[in-house]
Amino acid sequence: NLTVGGIKRVKSTYSVTSSHAASSPLVLPGVNFGDAFFDPSSIDVYVNGALMSSGSQEDYTLQAGTTGSVLFAFDLRVDDTITTLLLK
Repeated sequence: NLTVGGIKRVKSTYSVTSSHAASSPLVLPGVNFGDAFFDPSSIDVYVNGALMSSGSQEDYTLQAGTTGSVLFAFDLRVDDTITTLLLK
Protein backbone atom coordinates (compact mmCIF):
# COMPACT_ATOMS: atom_id res chain seq x y z
CA ASN A 1 0.00 0.00 0.00
CA LEU A 2 1.22 3.47 -0.86
CA THR A 3 0.00 7.02 -0.22
CA VAL A 4 1.01 9.83 -2.60
CA GLY A 5 -0.50 13.31 -2.57
CA GLY A 6 -3.27 12.20 -0.22
CA ILE A 7 -4.34 9.34 -2.50
CA LYS A 8 -3.90 5.86 -1.07
CA ARG A 9 -3.20 2.90 -3.35
CA VAL A 10 -4.38 -0.41 -1.89
CA LYS A 11 -3.24 -3.67 -3.50
CA SER A 12 -4.83 -7.07 -2.75
CA THR A 13 -4.11 -10.49 -4.19
CA TYR A 14 -6.36 -13.57 -4.18
CA SER A 15 -5.59 -17.08 -5.42
CA VAL A 16 -8.54 -18.99 -6.84
CA THR A 17 -8.82 -22.30 -4.94
CA SER A 18 -11.52 -24.00 -7.04
CA SER A 19 -12.98 -23.51 -10.48
CA HIS A 20 -15.39 -20.59 -10.69
CA ALA A 21 -18.06 -20.22 -13.38
CA ALA A 22 -18.43 -17.08 -15.47
CA SER A 23 -21.00 -14.55 -14.22
CA SER A 24 -21.18 -15.99 -10.71
CA PRO A 25 -20.13 -13.63 -7.90
CA LEU A 26 -16.60 -14.02 -6.59
CA VAL A 27 -16.07 -12.33 -3.24
CA LEU A 28 -12.50 -11.14 -2.78
CA PRO A 29 -11.66 -11.21 0.95
CA GLY A 30 -10.44 -7.88 2.30
CA VAL A 31 -11.41 -5.93 -0.82
CA ASN A 32 -13.96 -3.12 -0.57
CA PHE A 33 -14.71 -1.57 -3.96
CA GLY A 34 -16.86 0.98 -2.12
CA ASP A 35 -13.62 2.53 -0.84
CA ALA A 36 -13.03 3.60 -4.45
CA PHE A 37 -16.73 4.48 -4.91
CA PHE A 38 -17.13 1.56 -7.39
CA ASP A 39 -15.46 3.92 -9.92
CA PRO A 40 -13.71 1.98 -12.73
CA SER A 41 -11.17 4.78 -13.14
CA SER A 42 -10.05 4.15 -9.54
CA ILE A 43 -10.05 0.34 -9.69
CA ASP A 44 -7.75 -1.98 -11.61
CA VAL A 45 -8.40 -5.73 -11.72
CA TYR A 46 -5.79 -8.16 -13.05
CA VAL A 47 -6.11 -11.88 -13.74
CA ASN A 48 -2.79 -13.69 -13.92
CA GLY A 49 -1.09 -10.34 -14.50
CA ALA A 50 -3.32 -9.20 -17.38
CA LEU A 51 -5.29 -5.99 -16.86
CA MET A 52 -9.04 -6.58 -17.25
CA SER A 53 -11.60 -4.12 -18.67
CA SER A 54 -14.66 -3.14 -16.64
CA GLY A 55 -18.16 -3.04 -18.11
CA SER A 56 -21.16 -5.20 -18.94
CA GLN A 57 -19.72 -6.14 -22.36
CA GLU A 58 -16.13 -6.41 -21.09
CA ASP A 59 -14.07 -8.72 -18.83
CA TYR A 60 -15.77 -8.04 -15.49
CA THR A 61 -18.38 -6.05 -13.60
CA LEU A 62 -18.58 -5.15 -9.94
CA GLN A 63 -21.62 -6.41 -8.10
CA ALA A 64 -23.38 -3.30 -6.80
CA GLY A 65 -24.03 -3.21 -3.07
CA THR A 66 -21.52 -5.98 -2.32
CA THR A 67 -18.18 -4.59 -1.24
CA GLY A 68 -15.71 -7.12 -2.67
CA SER A 69 -17.80 -8.99 -5.20
CA VAL A 70 -16.81 -9.18 -8.86
CA LEU A 71 -18.44 -10.99 -11.79
CA PHE A 72 -16.04 -12.19 -14.49
CA ALA A 73 -17.26 -12.81 -18.04
CA PHE A 74 -15.16 -15.98 -18.23
CA ASP A 75 -14.48 -19.03 -16.10
CA LEU A 76 -11.71 -18.90 -13.52
CA ARG A 77 -9.53 -21.92 -12.83
CA VAL A 78 -7.69 -23.24 -9.82
CA ASP A 79 -4.50 -21.24 -9.20
CA ASP A 80 -5.62 -18.20 -11.22
CA THR A 81 -4.44 -15.08 -9.41
CA ILE A 82 -6.68 -12.04 -9.02
CA THR A 83 -4.96 -8.76 -8.13
CA THR A 84 -6.83 -5.55 -7.38
CA LEU A 85 -5.49 -2.00 -7.10
CA LEU A 86 -7.80 0.61 -5.59
CA LEU A 87 -7.16 4.34 -5.40
CA LYS A 88 -8.94 5.96 -2.50
